[in-house]
Formats: sequence, structure tokens, C-alpha cells
Amino acid sequence: MSVHPFTSLSLAASGWIAVVGLNSPWFSAACVLVSWVYAGVCAAQPKNLMSRVVRVPLWSVALSAPVAASMILIHAPHGRQRLAPLLTSDGLLVALELTLRFMALVTVVVAATATFKVADLAKALQMAGVPASLGYVVGATLQLAPEARSAIRRIKEANALAGRSTRGSAVFPRVVVPLMTTLMVRAAHSSATLETLGLGRTGPRTVLSPVPDSPGQRVLRWAVPCVSVAVVVGGYAL
Repeated sequence: MSVHPFTSLSLAASGWIAVVGLNSPWFSAACVLVSWVYAGVCAAQPKNLMSRVVRVPLWSVALSAPVAASMILIHAPHGRQRLAPLLTSDGLLVALELTLRFMALVTVVVAATATFKVADLAKALQMAGVPASLGYVVGATLQLAPEARSAIRRIKEANALAGRSTRGSAVFPRVVVPLMTTLMVRAAHSSATLETLGLGRTGPRTVLSPVPDSPGQRVLRWAVPCVSVAVVVGGYAL
């Protein structure tokens, strides 16, 4: 299913508004589940169904696990209903609620970014009238982590072929320094290429392959944030 990048980002922003505004563990849990389903149905890649279904849940759990551990360490010992030394039931409940809220906030963003490609976001920004340089900065920032992972893998493979260890103190001179050099050289080459293509020039630009959009999605990405704000305001009013 093709989803416009702005639609996914609008839904993620609406999720943030509702999760923070309502502050309900039940709503946070529901938001996590809905985000998982949404990412599984609308994910832009990979094509394999199983990878598409489990990727976002794995990422959200992995990103939330350290926060869950810290919440337990902070809140579990300081409740009133003691279960064991340094462990209370109401403290665990507080830790669970805070973890669910954090997990919901993380999951809506991860699910949103899983439904579109960085190139589609850059094209959508360009079609929306955003300056080309700003669109490039956004796209390059989102591409930095995948490019760094790919570079690290190649650097480690090169060291392995040369019989050099990359563990312990050797990680800095044999992995970190080559990684920084690779990224800086790539940035220099990219700037020269973009200057040749006229990125800094003013005037209209033509997108040869526009991002698919529909009237329904355009209405949705304005209506859902308004509904989220209305629900939060209504909850406080009641």
C-alpha cells in the first residue's frame, strides 16, 4: 500500500499529541499495536512479508528496553506495596505506565518512517515548495545512519581480510577513523555533484516521478491531527 510521507508523519504527530495529552497506559498500548499493524501493512520495504511485519516491533522493543530497565530501577523500589526487597507492586505499575508511554512515542515514529523511502520524502518536500537545499539536508540526515552501517560493515570486512582485529582499543584507529574519513570524503564528493546539478540555484524544479498522493490522504493528514487535539482538549474539559 502506497502512503505519502506527509500522511505517515501527520499520523505520527497525531499519535504524539494523543499519547502525551491523554496520558493513558491503555491508549499507549493500543497506539503501539495499531502502529505495528500500520507498519506491517504499509511498509515501503523490505518486500518479504515476515521481515516487514516484525521489523518495526523489534526496533520499538529494542529502543524501549533500556528505558524500561531504567524505569524499573528508578520506580520499583519506591512504592508502598512491597513485594520483595527493593521491589514494590505500585512502583512496578508506574514503571510499566511510563515505559508504555515512551514505547508508544517511539513506535509511532518508527512505524511512520518505515512506510516511505527517504527519496520519496525529499521529493515530497520539493513538491511542497521547500527549498531544495533544505530537502537535501533532511534526506542526507536520514540516510546517514544506513550509510554509516554499510561503511562500518565494509571496514570490518576489510580488516578481517587483512587479519586485523577490530575489538577493544583497536576499534578507534581501525573502524572509527576510517568511518569518519569515508563519510567526509563522501560528503565532499556529494557537494561537488550537487553544485554541478545546480542545487543552490533558484527557480522552479520538475519532479520526474512525483510521489503518489490522493485527495483522501490529503484530507486525512489534516483531519487526524485536528481530531487528536479535539480529543485531548475534550478530555481535559470533562
